[in-house]
Amino acid sequence: MASYELKAILTAQDNASSTISKVGGAFSTLAKIGIAGAVAGVAALTWGLKLCIDEASEAQRGFAQTDAVLKSTGGMAGVTAAKVTELADSLSMASMFTDDMVRSAENELLTFTSIGKDTFPRATQAIVDMATALNMDLSGATKMVGKALQDPIRGVTALRKAGVNFTEAQQDVLKAMVETNDMAGAQAYILKELETEYGGSGLAAADTYAGSIHRMNQAFDNLKEKIGKVMVDAFTPFIVQIATWASSEQGQAKIQAIADEVKRLTAEFATWITGVAIPWVQQHWPAIRDAIKEVIDKTIEIIKWFRE
Repeated sequence: MASYELKAILTAQDNASSTISKVGGAFSTLAKIGIAGAVAGVAALTWGLKLCIDEASEAQRGFAQTDAVLKSTGGMAGVTAAKVTELADSLSMASMFTDDMVRSAENELLTFTSIGKDTFPRATQAIVDMATALNMDLSGATKMVGKALQDPIRGVTALRKAGVNFTEAQQDVLKAMVETNDMAGAQAYILKELETEYGGSGLAAADTYAGSIHRMNQAFDNLKEKIGKVMVDAFTPFIVQIATWASSEQGQAKIQAIADEVKRLTAEFATWITGVAIPWVQQHWPAIRDAIKEVIDKTIEIIKWFRE
């Protein structure tokens, strides 16, 4: 009876030990998964924040370029930076072009100083539609339309070569308008023809499946830009301070001192490699080689044992 009870106790202990071991293993696995998940989460968050900052930085460059063009042209187009932004946001959701692309086209269009505030939005829309219909990049379309509106007679010739159907009679009408200094009328006439041929092309592209994906991506990009702007605005003063310090005499001296120290340590390390490490390896190479061979041989034996 005592022997039977002892056997039962030992069996229970073994079962408990096995269960505890399994539970411990499960917790260990969960801990590893948790650590891996945390590392992956931090990496994903870091990458996401980088994308936000990149998006905000790209937008910031576009804003700065708009301000620079408006300043250099004396604001002759009569449009504000806010209007440029509003139009870019609007057209990006009604075409296959991003707001950064549209803003870049607008910045380029602003350099054609004969285009006024009433013509500017209409011209930008025409550029988007023409680029979509003819499968052109926005920059190329902007140059062509901008030149046509700046110099209707010569510009229309370039548009005809691109496929815009201006007849001889229409060119005569434009010539008469230019000769009577009716620049606004000539520009409106050109835009009317572009709208007749390509009007609605951008919106039609945006209403496709690919266009829906584009609008979704544009919405996410806008969100990333807003998040990134908060971070850029917060980091900028700190970065400016570092840049100011780095360009100062004191900062340059400190940077040079660090560079000299790195150079010294590198030289010392190279001296140690050539003077100590390599001679030691050469001296003990037979023993090192035998040890490596022994490890390899043992590994091969273990692999063979598992295969058998």
